[in-house]
Amino acid sequence: VVLADGSAGDVPPDLERRLLLGLAGRCLSYQEVHATSMAERAGDEERELVAQMTLELDERLMAHQPRLGRVETDIFAARNDELLAHRERFMRHAKALRARRAAAWRAIDSGLASWSGLEAAHLERMRALRAALYDERSTHAPTLHRLEREAESAQEGYLQGVDARRGGLLQSIDAVVAAHRESNAEFEATWRSFHEGGNFNADERSRFRSRLEEQAALAEDEAAKQRSRVETAHEERVAAAAAAMETFAEARALNLEDVEMLGGLRLRQSAATSAVRAVTAASAAEKAAIDEAIRGLGELLGREAAGGDEPRVSAAAAAAEAALGGCGGGGALDAMWSLDALRGRLLARARRLEVLESSGIDDALPLPVSLEPPSDGEDPPPPPPPPPPLPCSVDGEDGESLRAAIDAVLPEHEATLLAHYETYYGAKGDRQITRPALLPPTLEESRAKVAELMASVAGRAHAERREAVASFRAQLATLSQALSRVGPAVFEAIARGCREAAIAEAATIDASHAAAVSDLERKRGEHLKSLKPSLRNPANRKELLALKAAEAERSSAALAEAGKQCDERLASARRHAEKLLRRVSHTAAVLLALLDGVVQPEDLAAPGDDDDAASPSQQRDAPAPGIFKQLRHEARQAAALACTDPPAAGRPFKEHVWAGLPLSELLEAQAAEGGGDAGEVAADAAREADTTASSPPLKGCLARPQRAAVAARDHAYAHYRLWHEEWTQRIRAAAEAALQSERTFSDNFGKLIANCEGGASA
Repeated sequence: VVLADGSAGDVPPDLERRLLLGLAGRCLSYQEVHATSMAERAGDEERELVAQMTLELDERLMAHQPRLGRVETDIFAARNDELLAHRERFMRHAKALRARRAAAWRAIDSGLASWSGLEAAHLERMRALRAALYDERSTHAPTLHRLEREAESAQEGYLQGVDARRGGLLQSIDAVVAAHRESNAEFEATWRSFHEGGNFNADERSRFRSRLEEQAALAEDEAAKQRSRVETAHEERVAAAAAAMETFAEARALNLEDVEMLGGLRLRQSAATSAVRAVTAASAAEKAAIDEAIRGLGELLGREAAGGDEPRVSAAAAAAEAALGGCGGGGALDAMWSLDALRGRLLARARRLEVLESSGIDDALPLPVSLEPPSDGEDPPPPPPPPPPLPCSVDGEDGESLRAAIDAVLPEHEATLLAHYETYYGAKGDRQITRPALLPPTLEESRAKVAELMASVAGRAHAERREAVASFRAQLATLSQALSRVGPAVFEAIARGCREAAIAEAATIDASHAAAVSDLERKRGEHLKSLKPSLRNPANRKELLALKAAEAERSSAALAEAGKQCDERLASARRHAEKLLRRVSHTAAVLLALLDGVVQPEDLAAPGDDDDAASPSQQRDAPAPGIFKQLRHEARQAAALACTDPPAAGRPFKEHVWAGLPLSELLEAQAAEGGGDAGEVAADAAREADTTASSPPLKGCLARPQRAAVAARDHAYAHYRLWHEEWTQRIRAAAEAALQSERTFSDNFGKLIANCEGGASA
């Protein structure tokens, strides 16, 4: 049962019982209401029908009652006319059936004729698909599989269409036979006998029935012939379609063999190209890593030059600076670490590209990258290592050149291509190649084609190598400008850190003495308030003497506190000056070693025919140097020619020696301006130190970055020396102001005490 919500379910027994009782009650009510009226209406109809039939029988009896002794010719004529009408009606019926069958057979002929057009279209479609198999643009197996699916779909559609038409024709034939029988049955049903009120007797009906059976047998024979025609035509079409499909399958097998051969060639060619691209991609990754390192070094130098309040050091540099006691030199460490990482990349890149002509560049540095040298007798805590550089993996052995890596990749892939060709030609036999424009006709020609292909791949790879060489030269040209800023950035970071650390430590010293100074100031105010006119009274002489002693004690303590604070600040300034000397001297040696280890454009071999420094378009688009740049270049060349320094080993530069920094100059300056305990300490230190002593001389290549680094060292030292002198002067001036203020107050307070003592004695 279907419920109201559309779902199916079983009817509950009580509901079923109520439904049946309700239905039975409704049926009984209907019968009780309509039974009487129906019985009355049926009785009236029966009486009326009996009366009509009685009247009709009486009229017939009166019309056909034969008379005794006479021949009723009128009855014979009427009967004869009826028999003639029966025969004519039968002939018309037979003629109509023959016409219907003829029309049906003509329709069958038209249907069979339409099969020829359908067959021609299908065979043409199969020929087009077979021709598409031989298209040389179809070089992928999925294309052949698609054509195969299209052929199978067309074959299936054609066979379904033929089967559908065959079924339709057979149904039409069966419909003709069934219509013939139905028409005969309807015609026979009109033969009513005399007993049934008609005008047929039994003999006449028997003769007509036999003739109808003859017509039905004739229709069955014609239908059987038509069925045979349809089946024969169907078998012929199916056989032709199967032959076309078999021809297509044979062509597909031949084309698939060649296409799979081309697919294998593409895979092997792609493998060779990918292997070469992996090498060139690794080279491109090296170039990108160097570009990123140069950009990072430039940003770091820019931040150091700009200064500001934002953090300018990495976490590793901050930790290393904290391990050394902290003096704000993390920016210098970051710059030197970045330069050290970039130095290694450039050296490896130059060797990989086989453009390094200089042999005097070492892989390892003679000094560790740090801000201060190890202390005598103990090793400093090792600073955290700098962040590792970005990995730059390359194929091939370590240290293998890019040219050798490219040449080492191709022979293996060339052998696989030749083996693939040999397998194909061995299996092909004598058949024709379906794609002669893509596959050589002989094995010898295929070997020549493989050699040409490998030469093309190698040519493109070597062209990329030449572009990499040109890019490397451009990178070195860009880096040479940044290297001149490394020294100023490093030494300025060291000097700025020492200045900031000295100022911060002075503030810490002032904060440590702030409580004592404040307490002395408070006592000074209290003593001044305690000095009242009543102290002139002789009775208060003891209080006056106590106040005088207390003030004398406070004044001596204030003078001692001011001197101590000044001495501590001067000692702090001296410590930071010594740290600056130590760091600048050590960092200058490290920085020169780093700069000497960086590959310069002059270290590269001159560009040859197969290794152009720049393409013609790059040379054409390069801006012409200005007149001032040309003059500076000519001046540098003249200075280089006039230089008498010896040449550096394995480098295209002169080896120059720069003097070290004076080690006692800052102490002498502080001692010359000194006074008090701090001045005496500085004077003693200056006397103990050798006035001619200096830091070790610096030796390095006489190149622009090295000259800029040494000039930056001297500038940072001179600038810090001026600042140090000004700073010590400010410290002494502040201390002298405090001492003078205390002495003035002490003199005035003594005069007031003397005045009070004079009044008390009077």
